[in-house]
Amino acid sequence: MNIVEKKKDGVEYYVVGSEEIVIRDEASALDLIGELYYAEDKNVIIPIEAIEDEFWDLKTTVAGNVFQKFVQYEIVVAVLGNIENAGTSLKAFIRESNRGTNLFFVETEEEAIEKFS
Repeated sequence: MNIVEKKKDGVEYYVVGSEEIVIRDEASALDLIGELYYAEDKNVIIPIEAIEDEFWDLKTTVAGNVFQKFVQYEIVVAVLGNIENAGTSLKAFIRESNRGTNLFFVETEEEAIEKFS
């Protein structure tokens, strides 16, 4: 798992590499949480390419359970990229997430940094 620590405009955050699928299920998400748990600043950008496509099937409840775990461990997540062919339920999930403070869906790293501030 490739995680890069960055700092921009006074905001410290981590970026997960997109070369490999990092989140497939709850167990793989817990691996990522373990990597970030002791970090001082718990802001992380996860490229959409690092998340298994099947993860976004909300009927399985995996996405909801995984993001709840990030919230429990006080890790703020920005999902970077666009989910192609998102259905009505997923679009609603994205819209609601973007209204909160723990999970965001963004198009650019700069948008994520702004949300982390």
